[in-house]
Amino acid sequence: MNLKKINFGLLIIVLQILLLVSMIPAESYIINQIDSSNNNLSIIQNNSKNLIDSIPELTGLLISFFSIQKNFYIFLDFSVQKTKTILSILFSIKQIGIVSAQGGNCCRETNNGAICQDSSGSSSSDPESCENPLPTSCEGTSVCKLGTCIYDGGLSCAANSPKEECEERNGIWDNKLIYEIPICRKGACVLASDLEYATEKQCDILSQSRGLEMDFRAGMDEYDFPGISGNLPKGACSLGNGNCRFATAMECDNMAGDFQKNFLCSNLNLETNCVPTQETACIGNKVYFVDSCGNPANIYDSSKVDAEANPDYWAKVNEFTCDVDLSNPDSIKSCGNCNLFLSSQCGRASGENPDYGDYVCKDLRCTDEKGNKRKIGDRWCAYDGYVGDGKDTVGSEHWIAYCNNNAELEFYMCEGTRGQICEQSILEIEGKTFSNAACATNRGLSCISGELSCDDPHCILKKIDVDTDFKYDVCSSRYPRGFDLRNPGGSNSGALCSIADNECIVTYKKCPPGGWKCIKNCKCEEAIFGQQLNDLCVSLGDCGSYVNYHGSGTDNSPITNSPAISWTRYTSYANNVEGQYAR
Repeated sequence: MNLKKINFGLLIIVLQILLLVSMIPAESYIINQIDSSNNNLSIIQNNSKNLIDSIPELTGLLISFFSIQKNFYIFLDFSVQKTKTILSILFSIKQIGIVSAQGGNCCRETNNGAICQDSSGSSSSDPESCENPLPTSCEGTSVCKLGTCIYDGGLSCAANSPKEECEERNGIWDNKLIYEIPICRKGACVLASDLEYATEKQCDILSQSRGLEMDFRAGMDEYDFPGISGNLPKGACSLGNGNCRFATAMECDNMAGDFQKNFLCSNLNLETNCVPTQETACIGNKVYFVDSCGNPANIYDSSKVDAEANPDYWAKVNEFTCDVDLSNPDSIKSCGNCNLFLSSQCGRASGENPDYGDYVCKDLRCTDEKGNKRKIGDRWCAYDGYVGDGKDTVGSEHWIAYCNNNAELEFYMCEGTRGQICEQSILEIEGKTFSNAACATNRGLSCISGELSCDDPHCILKKIDVDTDFKYDVCSSRYPRGFDLRNPGGSNSGALCSIADNECIVTYKKCPPGGWKCIKNCKCEEAIFGQQLNDLCVSLGDCGSYVNYHGSGTDNSPITNSPAISWTRYTSYANNVEGQYAR
């Protein structure tokens, strides 16, 4: 009877142990489900092998319990030892069985006042923790979700704002980015002669505070301020006692003057001491007449120098003005309406001999390598020889040319050995034509390797069509990559050039009573065979019998039983063709 009680008691102990062990993965599973966004559970010590290894022993213990009756005393003795071991394992497992999900605690406010911070645990003393953290990462909570907080109808907007904090401060929370919300977008706020970078709501309040009508220019920032300032309305600011300054309304207000919009200080009706002169000055990029007080008048037009004959020209800001024609020396002498966009800018005269004053519209155009006049905004391609069609010459490079602000021609090279090519296009802006150029990666090798379709602009289909039974197509490079002439073997040049190697088998038939007659691939014995294969070779890189950009060359295409090809037939390719450029 006692043995049966012991037997039953041990069964209960073993079953309880198994239940406790099975709770560990279940507990981990529950914790994992709390934060399904982070499935990487960290265990303090990696003793999971002990847990797994103990399961067969526990199972064996149960099997032994129900099957080994004859050796009960031995089993009992064994089970006591096993019970101690199992209990030891259990306690060690329970020590490691409490798992924590990474980033699994979120403090809505930490002890040091930070909002929505992930914490390693609960603490009332740790500055970066809190007493009652949420059991998940802050990213996974609705209260800490980040967005844009809008205050006072757009008076101010805060990016990356937690939702709960925003609403607690009476803001309107939006999950969009700040630049995606129209009322939060900033622009240029024009306040007379002052400029502020502000939202439309801020601009409205600033304008009301100064008694001004709101002038808000959406989409503009501080980089646009100089252009805006240059176009603000100006006029004569009468300061009393005949003194006058040409200024903006705000500038005049600051000087306690009387502002007359679009009036010049030389206006006779203002009764100032400022009178017309024949002097000029550079203001911005243009030439202006100036009055005797040093104020600007209108844009210099020598035909309007006589104030009596042209009273309106010296009385008010004149919108109509002359136009500068850089190709006409008389126009440069008489007109100060310079246009930087069209390559003219105000500067001190040096040989131009203006009709009045010391300043003229300087010609900023430069002369390109072919003797053509180029505008300051132009960027164009320059090549050392022929470009495209698989015919770029050995050692040639692609360049970008442009005019600098001193009307000087400058060049810079695209990546060496034609690793980049210069692509050019024509733009039309405000009825004027400009050329634009940029360096682009040469994709020619990808054409040869088959990575690109031969329809790509950098590829060219080379057709070998020598005879009926000797014809095939090869996708090659429209702009062949060059080889490093300082290290010819370092670019696999031999392997690349050998793609063009080929053999044509010519068939002859014996004709009685004597002699032979060609019946197949007969043209392979003619010059066309060497010409087509050498052209293919040239398109692969600096290969074959070809010319360099200086106009000299070498024969590098040995041909057997067919006429040889000389590099001299390619000398014309050392010259660039007018109007030819990569596209």
